[in-house]
Amino acid sequence: MKMISIAFASLMTVMTVTAVAETVTWTPQTVRFSYFNSRAFYSCDYAEAQTEHFLTLLGARNPDVRCSGGLPETSAVNITAQFAAPSVSTDGVEASWHSVTLKSRESCELNETIVRHVMKRFPTREVTSQSSCWNAEGSFTYEFETLR
Repeated sequence: MKMISIAFASLMTVMTVTAVAETVTWTPQTVRFSYFNSRAFYSCDYAEAQTEHFLTLLGARNPDVRCSGGLPETSAVNITAQFAAPSVSTDGVEASWHSVTLKSRESCELNETIVRHVMKRFPTREVTSQSSCWNAEGSFTYEFETLR
């Protein structure tokens, strides 16, 4: 079993590659969401970078993340992300299941919002999560397997 560790700011990600393979096709995906909080404010640069980071960790291909709003114009960030994600199919290429652990204590509520929205576009299994986010404080952990 191959183990890969990746760190980004205070985010901790551990990926373990499992030997079971699936056949997948890479399909275009679009995710749109907004984040607003009256006590925690973010720039579009930060929201875009975090969204692209999580997409990359999940195995997205060609991520293109755009944001509107954010500091200094407004306290809400509006994210649109386009990328390719694997979909299980009978025709396509082989992909392996990877165990992923995402943990963060940085900008907790925003980062958890990003993770929840982008995870929906990927095949996942055995998902467990714990969260104690309150605005920017607290922490979360997501553990799951995804195809890459």
